[in-house]
Amino acid sequence: MEKALRTVAPLKDAAVLALGEGTGRRLAAYLVPEQPLDGDPAPWLRGIRRRLGRELPGYMVPGQYAVLEELPRNRHGKLDRHRLAHIPASALRTGSRIAPRDEPERRVAACWRQVLPTTEVAVSDEFLDLGGHSLMLSRLAHLLGRAFDVHVPLTELRTRTTVAEQAAYLSELARQPAPPTPATPGSPRRLDRSRYTAAGRSRGTP
Repeated sequence: MEKALRTVAPLKDAAVLALGEGTGRRLAAYLVPEQPLDGDPAPWLRGIRRRLGRELPGYMVPGQYAVLEELPRNRHGKLDRHRLAHIPASALRTGSRIAPRDEPERRVAACWRQVLPTTEVAVSDEFLDLGGHSLMLSRLAHLLGRAFDVHVPLTELRTRTTVAEQAAYLSELARQPAPPTPATPGSPRRLDRSRYTAAGRSRGTP
């Protein structure tokens, strides 16, 4: 993964750690740029994440980042992963921080918090920027389906990537009438007794 990072950005050093356990497990990237960055590093980091997404499966793309002057090393010159794990890394967030404004946005944000390694969710946050990936997206689709009592196609979540966009889509979807449930093979069929009654009468059956 460090090799992939070096191919998408000019880096002096890089390391990736897996932090947390179970469903809270996440990847954090610690980067030392070749040249010092001017101003907010977020646009630079978003570019790295976007290019990584073209090279790696979604679940292998780090969701949290830290820009450092150097990586911690032990007295033998090897990477000190224990010290590195204690350096804060954060998700990539948008500049505007607007909290969910209505019930649909609050329901979507609550579902995001169940799958993402963060509890702070704004309406304009991008799912991938907060550490989401394709496996989390599948779980999110299930949670949103239960929250809005609808079927949520994954393809729709891939194109609607913020809380506001998903809330607007799901609200509209929930207002539409549910399609009829198709009969499943082997399910019992209702007996049409009128045919047999008519046939019996034609034969003189009482």
